[in-house]
Amino acid sequence: MKVIELDLAALENKEIMARLLNELGEQAAYREHRFSASASKDRLNITAWGFLLAKRGMFVTDREIPESLHRFFLKRDWR
Repeated sequence: MKVIELDLAALENKEIMARLLNELGEQAAYREHRFSASASKDRLNITAWGFLLAKRGMFVTDREIPESLHRFFLKRDWR
């Protein structure tokens, strides 16, 4: 067990997440990611800001994802 002190009131959400990921040994940058949302010839790409943890199969964002786009993010294999 390791204790990490963070001043939550002084940090933005993405800074808190970056510190926690760093402590866990994850090398992930908060940046814009582009995901293919369609396998058809008419390619649909989704752009989202956040941390992509490919080894863990996770995408973490501090932004709200519109309900109409949830189907592209929920229950998805991020690897």
